[in-house]
Amino acid sequence: LGYTLPFKANQYIKNVRINASVQNAFIWTKYPGQNPEAGINGLNALGQGRDFTAYPISRIYTLGLNVGF
Repeated sequence: LGYTLPFKANQYIKNVRINASVQNAFIWTKYPGQNPEAGINGLNALGQGRDFTAYPISRIYTLGLNVGF
């Protein structure tokens, strides 16, 4: 999501834009564990999907400010 501010250009700053994004905001699954993509045995096909000590999928928030000079 981004928004360009209605900004009157002066001799130093020409434009200003603010943006924001979210990754993994919602995860819809019927999987009972914390992370449906993790397995404790790495690439071992017999142990995939067991996440007894795996970290949950993190949510990432990003804010940005673009200033044109």
